[in-house]
Amino acid sequence: GYDNEGDSYNADVHKKRIFGQHVADYINQLKSNGEDEKVNKQFSDYVKNGLTTNKAVEAMYKTAHAKIRKAPEEPKKEKKEQAKGVKRKSYKRLGLNLKQRKEGT
Repeated sequence: GYDNEGDSYNADVHKKRIFGQHVADYINQLKSNGEDEKVNKQFSDYVKNGLTTNKAVEAMYKTAHAKIRKAPEEPKKEKKEQAKGVKRKSYKRLGLNLKQRKEGT
């Protein structure tokens, strides 16, 4: 991170942010304070995947960055086909001609 007050750049702080070390530190801080319920509520996916240590979180981000470098373009999603016999709802009000407006329909 860049420090506006000191007008300096610290590469280690920036690297820790990129690799999610601040998240792992926060999880460990909550665990050491005995707030396991809060950890399980906020970081349930991290706990489920075993990403509670600094090395595990860093490894996850390294693999994610490697995959992005390997294929930087977002894969195109296939459009889902509509089920047969199902018509999409159209909320657009159809225009009426003069005769229909005078009839009140």
